[in-house]
Amino acid sequence: MAPFTSITRAGSYAKISAGVTCVREGTYAGMFLESAKARRGPLGYMIRSYDKLLREAESVCVRLCLVLGGLLLLLPVILTPLFVCWKVDGTIDWSWATVMVFVWIFDFMACNGTLTWLCGFLLHLFVVLRFDGHVDWSWICIIIPIYVSLLDWGSFAGNASLALQLTFVARKLDHHTNSSWFKVLLLMWAPVAAVFLFLVFLWCIACYRHNSLYMRSTGLASLVVGLFFASQVLFLVRLASATFSAVYIILPWFILYGLVVLASIFAALYRNFDDAPSAPVLTPRDDEEEA
Repeated sequence: MAPFTSITRAGSYAKISAGVTCVREGTYAGMFLESAKARRGPLGYMIRSYDKLLREAESVCVRLCLVLGGLLLLLPVILTPLFVCWKVDGTIDWSWATVMVFVWIFDFMACNGTLTWLCGFLLHLFVVLRFDGHVDWSWICIIIPIYVSLLDWGSFAGNASLALQLTFVARKLDHHTNSSWFKVLLLMWAPVAAVFLFLVFLWCIACYRHNSLYMRSTGLASLVVGLFFASQVLFLVRLASATFSAVYIILPWFILYGLVVLASIFAALYRNFDDAPSAPVLTPRDDEEEA
């Protein structure tokens, strides 16, 4: 284990076990939920408490209120990109520190004492200071925290790809390369495009075999990934000297959020959360006891 990683070996095994159980049950959203519940810090505690309340709710009305409350907590995921787009379009004259207010709140809630969290917070801070003109560092210096986060072996794979992508972006912003944004952001859009095409291929196979259940699940996954891909395409077009409003870039996100709202309301009305499959979650206290 790396010296900076706060996750013990027992805790890692428990999280892997939870993920495998959810994959076997076919609930990829459940795998994400189990991983979130195993987090340390205020965010992990809030997610575990919310999940417990949702499972113990007996009436449909209470479940619906809890689900709607959870959806309200997800509004910053939509509001932050909206504020950024308004700032880029000149619709608002707030400072970048104000525009990123929900990012600061998330950083506080996600505080778990790991090197990855600290580097993520410093990266957000340095970017805001650079945008507001408080520092004139090169962009390569701005993204140094992401390189330091590679020392946390628990999240090396994800951080390595992010560090490589941010390096390409920093070189472009520092005018060290003349490559187009289409090439610079290759690591951002290419994997999403590949997943989208693969899902469309699976959907075509399901149609050929007349498997209605598999066709619906694959079609829904293709729609979600397609919305993400559409947003990235609009982002690349906007960077290529297009003149349309930046708000159009996040329109697919609003559609996706609307689908999440409808699916959550349907689940609150017709699904019994207490019977949903769930793997055992090792809380931080249990993690320390078994270490």
